[in-house]
Amino acid sequence: MPAPRESAMLARAARMYYLENRSQSDIALALGVSRSNISRILTAAREAGIVEIRIHEPVARGHHLEEALQEKFRIGKCLVAVGGPHRSALDAVGSVGAAWLRDHIDDARRIALSWGRTVQSVVTHLEEGPPHPDLEVFPLVGGFSTVDASQNPNAVARGLASKLGAHYRPLLAPAVVRSVKTRDTLLTEPAIGEVLKDAGKADIAIIGIGSIHHGSTAAIVESMAFTEEEAERFENSPIVGDACTRFFDAEGRLVSSPADERVISIDLETLKAIRTVVAVAEGAQKARAVSGALRGGLVDVLVVDRELAEALLEA
Repeated sequence: MPAPRESAMLARAARMYYLENRSQSDIALALGVSRSNISRILTAAREAGIVEIRIHEPVARGHHLEEALQEKFRIGKCLVAVGGPHRSALDAVGSVGAAWLRDHIDDARRIALSWGRTVQSVVTHLEEGPPHPDLEVFPLVGGFSTVDASQNPNAVARGLASKLGAHYRPLLAPAVVRSVKTRDTLLTEPAIGEVLKDAGKADIAIIGIGSIHHGSTAAIVESMAFTEEEAERFENSPIVGDACTRFFDAEGRLVSSPADERVISIDLETLKAIRTVVAVAEGAQKARAVSGALRGGLVDVLVVDRELAEALLEA
């Protein structure tokens, strides 16, 4: 680590160069050193961590894919994020989703979120702005013990509220319970039932789409501890995916199953009634699930990566 006096000099040179846009010759004169030393000083400032350089690579959009998806599925708005060599599809979708949200925050008094990597990515890429003290943020689903804590609905909602300077309303309940009786009992609790009811009145909902037998959705199904008969019934059902742990078929219709009896979350009809539902998803493996959600009218704004967009058009 540089000595204090040396660090002060490095910081002074870096400030003049990067923030004040002064030439290296001008900086050399101000510091009383030769011009040839300035380049080495600036390099030393970066190596010492005094200067951090961030490159905000813009995310390209696949406009022709967007138009084709909007025409095929009759969806109001579709955004296709095209990742680059230094940006993953997950980051690209999160960045585009965050940009959409930032443009529409002022139109909302309540925002509700589901959970998962893609929804979390939207929150991660959202830049902090002026506070919104009159805005409320809700989770749409109870908490999970089977997924990363940072992807849990309460954690994602709390993170968004923090970035927006908004009021956060937690849902203090598990997403999955072992019986209908337990679910019904929990829903009578004001801290649970009323929060879900208010979440259903959101102006904007940001949700992920789960694909059956893939990723976290498979882990959630496993956590339900079905009996052999229930597992067979579930496997033989026409389920293709889920939204907020509510499982639907290829036409986006709720499928009656043991799973639907054991979750604490918003139901599909209430979700559809929310003014603007934004679904974020990435990966071709989710094509059947996303297609079902679109056909069922569960989604108003779709944000996907190029791979998933192409798979949806080929389906």
